Amino acid sequence: MPAGIPVPPDLSERLPAQARREYCSTLLTRLLPLDQFIPDCYAQWRPLLRDAMGFIAASLSTPRLYPKVAEQLGLPEDTVPQKRLTAFMARMPVLQKLGQTIARNRHLDAGLRAELTLLEDMIRDITTEEVQSRIRTLLGPRLQRHGVVLEDMIHAEASVSAVLGFSWNGAARGRKRGVFKVLKPFIPEHYREELEIVRQLALYLGERSQSTPLANVDFNKIFDDVRCLMEREIDSDNEQANLASARRRFQQVAGVRVPSLIPELCAPGLTAMSFEDGAKITDIYHGDPRRRNRLARRLAEALIAVPLFSAAEQVEFHADPHAGNLYYDESGDELIILDWALTETLDREQRRLITLMLAAVMLRDESLICTSLGYLCGDSNGDLLRDQVRCFIRGLSPLSLPGLEHVLGLLDGLFQAGMVFPTSLLIFRKVLLTLDGILHEMELKLPLENVLGEYLLTGYGAGHTSLPLSNTDLWSLWWSANWMGARVGMQTGARLLRPER
Repeated sequence: MPAGIPVPPDLSERLPAQARREYCSTLLTRLLPLDQFIPDCYAQWRPLLRDAMGFIAASLSTPRLYPKVAEQLGLPEDTVPQKRLTAFMARMPVLQKLGQTIARNRHLDAGLRAELTLLEDMIRDITTEEVQSRIRTLLGPRLQRHGVVLEDMIHAEASVSAVLGFSWNGAARGRKRGVFKVLKPFIPEHYREELEIVRQLALYLGERSQSTPLANVDFNKIFDDVRCLMEREIDSDNEQANLASARRRFQQVAGVRVPSLIPELCAPGLTAMSFEDGAKITDIYHGDPRRRNRLARRLAEALIAVPLFSAAEQVEFHADPHAGNLYYDESGDELIILDWALTETLDREQRRLITLMLAAVMLRDESLICTSLGYLCGDSNGDLLRDQVRCFIRGLSPLSLPGLEHVLGLLDGLFQAGMVFPTSLLIFRKVLLTLDGILHEMELKLPLENVLGEYLLTGYGAGHTSLPLSNTDLWSLWWSANWMGARVGMQTGARLLRPER
């Protein structure tokens, strides 16, 4: 047993809830020192995240908790904390999904990032035999009717599902290759338990945060959004509709491909789609910065520019773009976007305000930032918004142009100060954060805002993009751009004369 760890109680007997909580919290605090993983920019979250991990562990049902305690105590003493953390997350789909979300955050500890990236495509929670049995149960005689032959090895495994390849007699002549995405049989039960823990955790953190700088954060709202998003992850009907819609939308976009649905082999909890051959986007073209940069630009265009500048009134965007869902087919020179279980919808007005906000940050236009974010958030706290934006502007260097990292910093500051964001903006911010990490790893040479601008200009020529701004918006941006030099001078002067205390 690792030194300094308290002697475990008899795991064959049920502990009183309080004793179980205290023991598990102590155990995890000693074995999983989360403080060392959390970057300085999120330092004020350290105590709450440490408490949250202890709360989650202690709240697990006995059949799930005790094996995890025994596993941690049974690991070699020299097991690094990062590996202990990912071991604890096994068969915990909600934690695995959160781990995938932050895996590419470039501010995290490098060792932790390396471990969390394994959650993108190296989860091993289920056997091939279990997956095959589940498919046979769900499809029954349809397998024989369509000449389906299942492969003998799992193709990939995610937090809630496993992917198994197959061949079948397609509508066209000859055999076709496809993949089944199968909901793991233990997921519904585990999801229900973990989402209930998330609900209780929101109440717990709300109470614990009252004496911290995060007292204004609405944890109930945050975790309600998380629960709603997670529930979509296991809704196969929703995923199949999203996949078909995305396939139609990206057929018009050169160099991007989405798998095609195979409706005759779908069932509740089972999605059948075309097999797409490729390599994980972060694993290719090492040593070839030109090609890597070109692919990174295409990725930014597909995930941000295509939905943001769509001519449609309502448009969906991929809400889970971790690297395990992004592949590249070198033979066809196509980016492949997988896993459409999680999407979010933005209407034209929301896209207008987001575009205005992005442009206003680049122009350092305090008034325009407040206006666009105020409308996006329902102007729920105008004084807070103005104070935070003013501090954000003062913190900008006059020698560089603000970009994606600054936008994320602004949204983080507002969020931590207690600003209430709509679900769509929270998820869009999550997409930007995930994409920022991937683009940084792929060494994108051109700032994201430049990529979006170039895509918009070339798209106008091809007739497949639409800037969601009115003539009044364009006039406001033109006017702001003309006064940018004077504004930066005044902002720099104010910063020098009245430094932040």
